[in-house]
Amino acid sequence: MSGLLPKNYEKAFRTEKIFRLCFWGISYASLVFVFGIALLIPSYFTLKFSFNDTLRQLDTQELSISRRNAESLENKIISLNSMLRDYNRNELKKFSFSNLLQIFINSSNEGIKINSVDFDKNQEGLFFIKLTGEAAARNDIIGYAGVLKNLKEVSEVRSPITNLLKDFGAPFVIEVDIKKEFYEHK
Repeated sequence: MSGLLPKNYEKAFRTEKIFRLCFWGISYASLVFVFGIALLIPSYFTLKFSFNDTLRQLDTQELSISRRNAESLENKIISLNSMLRDYNRNELKKFSFSNLLQIFINSSNEGIKINSVDFDKNQEGLFFIKLTGEAAARNDIIGYAGVLKNLKEVSEVRSPITNLLKDFGAPFVIEVDIKKEFYEHK
């Protein structure tokens, strides 16, 4: 069709055709750009808000983790303090029974030979010492039991009758209850 046009209109027709193509190309690109913006803006704000939410959740989780660590450390500190308190309480209650045992051993006379000393606690919670040994004579056992009864640390002395069956070389077992005031923590 352009072949039928005179030469001076061919140039104008070509220019008009180029303008039309550029106009439609720019219009199409503008339309795609506008639709793209219209469709991407909600996605942008969704991503923006979700990014902020993600950061907020991350901060919350970090805070939670630090609290958990703080709580576990606090629990460890509480348990250590409890152990230290118990240790100090037990250290204050600690009592040396070696002095008491020396008193029992030193108060024996020459006819008494102590073979074993057992330290125990009875059902009422009172401490007692069980002395086992051998006496040269029956009177030595009686005298030793009398000396033990007179000690200020002793509340009761139990000497079974079987201790008195032999006159000489008599084995004996004497149980001595210790006064609670002597070892009780005040």
